[in-house]
Amino acid sequence: MRAKSVAEAFTICPGFRPDYSTFQKATEKHEELKNIVKQFLEKEFKTKCSVEESVSLLKGKLRGRIDVVCRGDKEVTLVEVKSVMLSKLSIRDLLQLALYAYAYSHNNNVDYGNIKLMLAYRGDGGKPILIKIDGVLKQGLRRVAETIEGSAPNERGAGSKQLRILGPLCSFCASDCLFKRR
Repeated sequence: MRAKSVAEAFTICPGFRPDYSTFQKATEKHEELKNIVKQFLEKEFKTKCSVEESVSLLKGKLRGRIDVVCRGDKEVTLVEVKSVMLSKLSIRDLLQLALYAYAYSHNNNVDYGNIKLMLAYRGDGGKPILIKIDGVLKQGLRRVAETIEGSAPNERGAGSKQLRILGPLCSFCASDCLFKRR
């Protein structure tokens, strides 16, 4: 199961299916933005960065690929690149980044505190907008990732423990919660 699917399982209405007809064009934009972010961070941090680095949790049941990884002497920077405008930022993006950071920390024996987290979005003119995630939000995302790992969804998206998170695209929760959108 992919980390992105897990993030979606906890945040999206189960009946919603996006239109994938423009998938190829979106993939090209995503690859282009990843390379721009990689080149910018290599210049900024004066270090080598890699793209599409694999991570896994739960004995390989949960997998994902971190878009950009930059390793410095004391810190590692993980970047989740979104080829959409910043206005499309969603909790799913943060959850995906949280799962990647948590998995990276465990897979590489790196202290979570030594990992920088960033989200990258497409700005005007195709230039990237980088958002650093740190402080209380970074620590909160770590706790969320730990909770999600303990509530790992199965192949149908249903968790062994029920997280009650309102789906953004419907008036009920992705996990049959009691809340209703007004």
